[in-house]
Amino acid sequence: MGSDSVDVFKKVVFKIPPTSQVLPGILFFGAVYGVLTYFGLRLFTPHEVPPISVVYLSLLGYILPALVSGESLHTFIPDYPRRWGYFLAFCNQFVLFVYGLILTGADTFATGWSVFWLALITVYLSSFVVLMLTLGYGYLRRIGALSLVQPVLILASFHLLIGSGLDISPLSYLTNFGVALIAAVGFISFTLVAELLIGANVDGVSVLELTSGLLLKKKKRLDLGYPFQPDVQTLSLENRNSRVDIAVPWIHPGPLEGFGGGQITSDVIDALNDGDRQGFFLHVPSTHKSDPTDPEDYKKIVNAVEKPETSGEASRLVKKDYGEVRFYGRNLDGKKIVFLDLSDSDRNYDDYEVSVFRELIDPEETMVVDLHNHERKLTGEREEVWYNTEDAEILRGYFRDFTERLEAQESSDYRCGFETDLDGTKVFSLVEEVDGQKTLLFGIEGNEKGNELERMREACEDDFDEVLVFTTDTHRSIHELSREKQVEVERLRDTINKARENLSKGSVGFGNQRAEEMNLLRENYLGLVFSINIIVRLGLFMFVLLYLGLVVWLF
Repeated sequence: MGSDSVDVFKKVVFKIPPTSQVLPGILFFGAVYGVLTYFGLRLFTPHEVPPISVVYLSLLGYILPALVSGESLHTFIPDYPRRWGYFLAFCNQFVLFVYGLILTGADTFATGWSVFWLALITVYLSSFVVLMLTLGYGYLRRIGALSLVQPVLILASFHLLIGSGLDISPLSYLTNFGVALIAAVGFISFTLVAELLIGANVDGVSVLELTSGLLLKKKKRLDLGYPFQPDVQTLSLENRNSRVDIAVPWIHPGPLEGFGGGQITSDVIDALNDGDRQGFFLHVPSTHKSDPTDPEDYKKIVNAVEKPETSGEASRLVKKDYGEVRFYGRNLDGKKIVFLDLSDSDRNYDDYEVSVFRELIDPEETMVVDLHNHERKLTGEREEVWYNTEDAEILRGYFRDFTERLEAQESSDYRCGFETDLDGTKVFSLVEEVDGQKTLLFGIEGNEKGNELERMREACEDDFDEVLVFTTDTHRSIHELSREKQVEVERLRDTINKARENLSKGSVGFGNQRAEEMNLLRENYLGLVFSINIIVRLGLFMFVLLYLGLVVWLF
């Protein structure tokens, strides 16, 4: 998918450091900001500023307001992570420092007074907007009050140390507080307009619930979509030691986070590994139009996973490179399993409309797996392949040719070994051996191939005739998608080694069963994307307009 989609959230969300790192940062930078502001006042203002002002500026202007604000957020809103509260206060601390430097250049008291209040209102709005986006409407009163903590503490310190001697009237304070409240009302009005816009495209979706759910990893059901009973194929493997049942449902993991099927792969894998069972998830060629809308639909997928008959014979792994796509596959006692591999391809294919390949197969006889292993840092726009397009017809022609090749393959005794590791990023490895050919399939629950997977693939090339890498195309968490490191290389190596040690005479087969009826996004997905794009662009415009309005009002 390109950036013009829900993946835009990956570009604005990053890993927030733990409290143990943010707290020292507040103390250290608060002291630095105080010292720099003091020297700025000494150098650029005509007033005499005593050295003791360094302590007042650091403690009362930067450090204590940030600490109290950060802790109060978690104290009065327990659902709000403590580190998020301190990080928000830490960011506001920097905003105050920037305004402090501007304040040192003020040539009149009136200008300095306006800059001072613009700083306080900016900090208030910063907290208010962030808290509204992460918590939604449910805590609106607390958000309004807690957003005032940092600016009010600064204002109180100012009044006690300076303001009381300047004969500033209470009306002057109240007037400027009124400006802050008007700005907050303006933001709430914008969110209501955004709700109307998103409702015009897709009913039952709230922009604040969508954003807060993405940031706080809350599961949300999308009240939209169209009823459907997707096929759920099951790939089963057995050897002398164990059995693994891999779910291969004809749905797409998404759209993102806990919304709809955003973490459906994780829930399915956990359920398939309950007790003595072992299982995993493989991704079929599909797009976000096949996203489930209810997080609980994973249960319907798991219920449709069966234990098909297996055969002790299979063909060697066949490979054919067509340029745009590379296919791998086996003949499994008359049935066919095909893997799509886009690594090293000149085309940036990402997802495929489900009918492109689903229409060509009988799910009882053929299984198609999209390895989804393109590079994480792939340049250029990602291409979705839509049904009845030139690209789709080219790929369908390659697919027909390849499956015909599979039908002619002879079978031999089948050996396999496999291992699943759920400790952290979920990992699965499968080692197969047929007629002297030894192959490896390994991958993770995740999206796109990172450096760790590629390094492991290269390390295994000398030990296997073919090495296939996969990801499940999981959109479970923007927090995890934004991580630079996907998985520890040692865990990959250990899982592969255990699969090799487990290699023994085995059997393999697959079956298919329809899941219970569930809603898939279908065309509602496009409405969801359009709404988010509108909100992102309109939001930036509204924030800039609101800030300019504040500047005009105060000056």
